[in-house]
Amino acid sequence: MTSTALPGRVVCQIEEFAPSTCDLLRSFVDLCIDNERLIGRYYTLCQTHVPQHLETWKQLAAQEEAHALA
Repeated sequence: MTSTALPGRVVCQIEEFAPSTCDLLRSFVDLCIDNERLIGRYYTLCQTHVPQHLETWKQLAAQEEAHALA
């Protein structure tokens, strides 16, 4: 397995795993992305229901979308 050492972690290519493991990892990553987007939607709803913190909710929603795209 080829990997690149980074401070505190090892990065490897997903294709280096067995096909069933790749499918499982892809599913997990998809769930993480969905989770980030759902949290972002929650913060967007908070903008309407708790408007006194509107800017905070906007920033948090934008951060979650950025996490989903990373």
